[in-house]
Amino acid sequence: MPKSVVIVGGGVGGLFTANKLTSKLVSEVRRGEVSITLVEPQEKQVYQPGFVYVPFSELPPDVMFRPVNKLVSPLVKVEREPAAKIDLPNKKVVLQSGKELKYDYLVVATGAVVKTEAFPGFGQVWHTLWTYEGAKRLREALSRFNGGTVVVSVTSTPYKCPVAPYEFLGLLNDYLMATGLRAKTKVVFTTWLRTSTPSPRSTSSLKRCLSSGALNTRPSSR
Repeated sequence: MPKSVVIVGGGVGGLFTANKLTSKLVSEVRRGEVSITLVEPQEKQVYQPGFVYVPFSELPPDVMFRPVNKLVSPLVKVEREPAAKIDLPNKKVVLQSGKELKYDYLVVATGAVVKTEAFPGFGQVWHTLWTYEGAKRLREALSRFNGGTVVVSVTSTPYKCPVAPYEFLGLLNDYLMATGLRAKTKVVFTTWLRTSTPSPRSTSSLKRCLSSGALNTRPSSR
């Protein structure tokens, strides 16, 4: 019996795992000794690292979105429906239709889902970089911004990409300078994290930037 690998989730992690396994086991896959299956209902993959740039410029669809079948090895079988249940005792993934995928090895790469509806005022009182829609709404809000106070806050973990808030601060500062709004705007950054990044060198550089006077940095209460 061939060994079966099932990967649930076709985001960056799932796609990378599927392609990496295929490249390492290409001979075994071609001989039918190993099968690799990716469970991903979405037809297109969104380039999430691009979200931080969307508030400042519209990125072309071919940059932000790519078909999953263009990103994954043709040796990987793709199941185009959601996983409804993972049956660990029986080592199988049950899809929404009821179809069962037996596995010898399971990779869960479902990622995180941003629940913007969990807090009132999304797109009006507050904005987020962690969804494409949220980043677009933030761009619209910035286009109407004429000066005032902008608060960028890291309220809890986990969140995707530890350096994203700091990258956004840099891009925001450049945007405000380019539009002539820097002198009219107070930027406040709050975080409860003791270190900005896992890298001591990066953390040191960020601390120098944050303490340069261009930003008002405050600790957050949890």
